[in-house]
Amino acid sequence: MMTSDIQEFHLRNESGLNVATLLQEDVGSTRTVDIDLDSFPLDDDLVARNVDARVRLTRLRH
Repeated sequence: MMTSDIQEFHLRNESGLNVATLLQEDVGSTRTVDIDLDSFPLDDDLVARNVDARVRLTRLRH
């Protein structure tokens, strides 16, 4: 069953996201997450700066 409830979240300088509640919902449920990071380490000597992204997570199957 598809759901039209779209939940939006904003993460500021955090990159961890708990998806446990999304996994308990119906197939088709979504979460939209805006992520803003001042810096994000990619490797020992490589850092991404001023990361700004929007991510949509969708529950695909049970």
